[in-house]
Amino acid sequence: MPDKHSDRNKVRSYELARIVAARLLENPALVEEGRKYLERHLKHDPAQRAYYELWSGLIDLGAEEVASRLLADSPEGELLRDTRPVFYVPSNAERADAFDRVR
Repeated sequence: MPDKHSDRNKVRSYELARIVAARLLENPALVEEGRKYLERHLKHDPAQRAYYELWSGLIDLGAEEVASRLLADSPEGELLRDTRPVFYVPSNAERADAFDRVR
């Protein structure tokens, strides 16, 4: 997890990633939602090619690996949080709870 003194947006991103990771672990089929997102929005965009390849390879490893790497306290984890495809859209209540933890 990012240090409490790091940039607030990074901490918020981490908190949202925790929600998404939990949902992926509860319902591994959600990785296919991420794959669909990649196919629709990134696959044919040359500017997004590196992210498409990164995420396509990671999704192939399954929900547990996606969740683990998404929450990693590392440069890769931060990059994944910043470029994450849509696997699950947190509800307004989930977002509010996550953002309350940051305050």
